[in-house]
Amino acid sequence: MSTGPEDRRERAEYLFDAALGAAESGDQRGAVIAATTAFELLRADGPTELAAVCALLAAESCYALDDSSGARGWLRRASEVNRSIGRLPEAAACEFDLAAALAADEEWTPAAAAFATAAELFGQADEHEDAADAHWAGAEIALQFDDKARARTLFIAASGHYRLAGRIEEQARCEFLAAMADVELERKAEALGRFRVARELFESSGHPGELPECDEQIGDLLDAAGQRAAAADALLRAGAGYTALNRHGDAGGCWFRAGTALLASARIDAAMRAMEQAEGAFAAAGRPDLGFGIREVRAVALEDLGRYPEARTLYSEIRAHHLGTGERAETAWCDTNIATTYMAEGDYGTAEALLVGAAPTLRRADPARYAKNQMFLGVLRMQQSRHAEAAAPIETALAYAERGNDRELIGDCLFQRASVSFYNGAVTAVSDDLDRAEELFTVAGMPAKIALCTQWRAVAAYGAGRFAEAARLLLQCRAVLAAHGNLRHVAVCDNLLGLVHTESGDLAAAEPAFERALRAAHTLGLTALRAGIESNLGGLLLRRTEYAEAERHFHAAETALVPLGDSFAVANCRANRGGVLVLLGRQREAIALLEAASAYFRAHPEFHRHSAACARNIAVAELVAGDDATGLRHLATARAAALAAGTTLEVARCDILAAGLLAGDPDADLGPALDLALPAVLYLQRQRHQFTRAASRAAWATANEEFRLQIVRWIDRTADAGLMAEFIEDAINSSAFSTGTELPPDGPGAALAAEISAAALEVDDTARHVVPVIRPIPANGALIAGAELPVRPPPLLRTPDGRIVLDAYLRSAADRYGPIERDVLVGAW
Repeated sequence: MSTGPEDRRERAEYLFDAALGAAESGDQRGAVIAATTAFELLRADGPTELAAVCALLAAESCYALDDSSGARGWLRRASEVNRSIGRLPEAAACEFDLAAALAADEEWTPAAAAFATAAELFGQADEHEDAADAHWAGAEIALQFDDKARARTLFIAASGHYRLAGRIEEQARCEFLAAMADVELERKAEALGRFRVARELFESSGHPGELPECDEQIGDLLDAAGQRAAAADALLRAGAGYTALNRHGDAGGCWFRAGTALLASARIDAAMRAMEQAEGAFAAAGRPDLGFGIREVRAVALEDLGRYPEARTLYSEIRAHHLGTGERAETAWCDTNIATTYMAEGDYGTAEALLVGAAPTLRRADPARYAKNQMFLGVLRMQQSRHAEAAAPIETALAYAERGNDRELIGDCLFQRASVSFYNGAVTAVSDDLDRAEELFTVAGMPAKIALCTQWRAVAAYGAGRFAEAARLLLQCRAVLAAHGNLRHVAVCDNLLGLVHTESGDLAAAEPAFERALRAAHTLGLTALRAGIESNLGGLLLRRTEYAEAERHFHAAETALVPLGDSFAVANCRANRGGVLVLLGRQREAIALLEAASAYFRAHPEFHRHSAACARNIAVAELVAGDDATGLRHLATARAAALAAGTTLEVARCDILAAGLLAGDPDADLGPALDLALPAVLYLQRQRHQFTRAASRAAWATANEEFRLQIVRWIDRTADAGLMAEFIEDAINSSAFSTGTELPPDGPGAALAAEISAAALEVDDTARHVVPVIRPIPANGALIAGAELPVRPPPLLRTPDGRIVLDAYLRSAADRYGPIERDVLVGAW
């Protein structure tokens, strides 16, 4: 029997009512049969709203029967019918339900597609809240598959729909989640912007509970971007917000990171307060162990800043806690840390006792910390100039560090071993160890430690007489250390740079460097460093012929150093005082001091250079006292020690002094004196070409001018016009004479004073940041200021017979002291 559309619709309506009744009575299977039959009847006449409703009812009954496959099929049919008749909201709802069903069955890919379809349909129907929900659900699926890029896109889409729907809180959450995806995708700038937007939205929606998470993320991003101060402010807000929510563990983490950011931005007291808050927060969270860890970080930071009593107080508090809980290894580690504070203040006896006492426990319980303990012990012995004794603990530390594959610690040990090698005269080993240490620190991203390696290269260059190279390296490392707030090592750099400028004769540049170093040493309470700087200032005053003031500084340094047990530094001060007392006419006192210093240096073969300078000062004292034979014997000792140390400048100066003895008799033949002194003066004269700054070259020329003038006097006595002309021409072409020089009268006084000044010994440890001097220069000068000019070896004069007058002396200089290596191009000024 055929039926028409009206009949089929009537039957379908009857079946739909029956399906509803069956579903309400619990007969879900009957409901499915009735609903699906009705749907089939209606399909013959095209899509209708009733057909869509029948399909949806069939889906609901299938769900009740746990027939998810059947339910999903009927949801698809319901969606198709609704779309075909323009019922977009209903179609979208079907797609959303379908997606949820697929997700429940973990069929993620079709679920994600269904959510996308639902979102699209909701959007077309201007149902923005539902569209946003669909996008959010799709984003969560994307996150399950670690598809951060798709999740980000969907969260951003959801945020837009929530905005249109006026759902500010949900919009804020989407912005936050999109920002988290940006972080994972390394889109840091976009992440920072979205976190800020999210924070504003949370605040405007009246949900302050979400603000700390935004502040924490903003702070971490700013910190990673190097904006330490802004990062600290954000993290401090986060810590306060978490505290208000009783999330004390999260608050502690934020306050701790705020403290480290404040340290990096040199807001020291604020950093300490933030870290104290972090300790309290972790205690409130039931994690006091984390609080003590932060206290140790605070102590280390204070120690790095030179605030040793405060650091020691914190270490002692930590020690008392570990001692009370019976943690012997932690107690021993605290003793090691306390020892480093005493060591920095120069209390070496207390420091060594603590280190030695802690070592056995650490060796048994904590090999890594035992390595550090032994490294500190080696450093302590180096600071006391017990260099031979320092080698063993450094080697032990290196062996344990390599066993544990601790790269940073290996680098630290190599750095310290390089220091030991330098003082023990193993120059090649210094370079090799520094190369390896720098490589490890570079991989670890530790610029401050790389800078300290550069500082030691500068010390080695200074010891070898390469002053320009030493100054360049010191300025380079000082800039890095200053940027990292490492005030103690900046002071050490300033002191070293002052030494370099003093030795090269640039006294105007040396004084401000020493003054900066001395101020820092006073502020930080660094007794040993302060004494060293006092001694070095004495050397500067000696060069300026302020002998009484120089002696006062040397004596002050010696007085400060004796209680510290630093025999090496004390010997240096005594040698320097002895040299000054010679100039003050107190020869017997001078010789007694110099002999005492010399006895120490002779007992330590690694101090060839110091032995040479000390012996030379004794020679000067004996010569001034009139004992030429004893003076000459000490000069021979000084020359041999300088030769062993490889300090050719010192060898040359000894030769000049010895030549003075040969020329002492007015009737003596000056040929032997010139043969000895002239090659030495030519060698010293040419050393000025190592300096790239014109001011430094002029300072070097001034420092050695007395020696050149002595040669002029001797050549004048020989009446050798050719030799005089060539020597003066050589000096002029090298700009060796300084302006306004007058020839002093003959006599040993001036030459000996210059010689003692050149020999002033330093107490090791420290450099300078050059502040450019702006000075007016003429227009022509402005054209070349800062340029590089060709400065070549001066042309050698030939006599009419073709002979080069200085040839033999130049060959002698090269044979005795080595070739003079320098760049052809030097700076104008």
